[in-house]
Amino acid sequence: MSFTLATLKTAIQDYTDNSESTFVTHLPDFIKAAEEKILKSVDLDIFRKNVTSTLTNSDQYVNVPSDYLASFSFQITTSGSEGFLLQKDVNFIREYTPASSTTGLPKYYARFSEDHFILAPTPNSAYTVELHYFYRPTSLTAGADSGTTWLSTNAPFALLYGSIIEAYLFMKGEPDVIQNYNGLYMQYLERLKDLDQGELGALWDLKLDSKDMAETIPKLPNYEDGPYKNNSDYKSVCWSCKQDIELTEENRCTECNYAIRCSCGECACDKPGNEYMKKQKEFY
Repeated sequence: MSFTLATLKTAIQDYTDNSESTFVTHLPDFIKAAEEKILKSVDLDIFRKNVTSTLTNSDQYVNVPSDYLASFSFQITTSGSEGFLLQKDVNFIREYTPASSTTGLPKYYARFSEDHFILAPTPNSAYTVELHYFYRPTSLTAGADSGTTWLSTNAPFALLYGSIIEAYLFMKGEPDVIQNYNGLYMQYLERLKDLDQGELGALWDLKLDSKDMAETIPKLPNYEDGPYKNNSDYKSVCWSCKQDIELTEENRCTECNYAIRCSCGECACDKPGNEYMKKQKEFY
């Protein structure tokens, strides 16, 4: 099951038995609030990006990507070696380098504002940095009524019950009703966490036994209805050449950092119409 924007708005009205005009006007707000809550509760690897840029000498501020949600890692390269900045709060940064004129190789960063990170110490050179982060995908409400998103397709009930909770809060609904829907929301949120772990974490840990492989491999983004789908080996098949894909960490695609790249050169992120994002090379 999946929701389009239109069917989700209808479902919210049906569950709340409310079609009052002011309430209907706020339906997109309920959906966006639910999306934000889900994305901040579950770190979905499908919503990760890598972006690279060059720091400015003596400038301690770095632009935040417009779709930034949370950091995964912040890598800095100097003289051929690589290291990672540690994320702190602004107070720590201010105490560590009270004077912004104190320069050196940055060790720490913090979210300074909606648009900027702050570094400590202030860069003393134009270092190359790479931010690996969870991004905020386009909201279901930004598209047409017939449109869908990854969340509305893969986590429809978490999105539905999350939206209903927001709707009842708007309506100042009974606490026990909100509590009941929150219980349903949490159940489907846990399923979403399990889905993410099943598709990604288990494979990259390379600790799957044959039963786990049988359950996990068909969920991978490269998997197709190929000649091996009913085979006990549960091999993954490339969407393009239809040949077996070797499921190893070494073959993970460096463009999307998510799927497996086939020996023919194609990845799930190359498939027309998919939702797997390529790396963005610049974020300012």
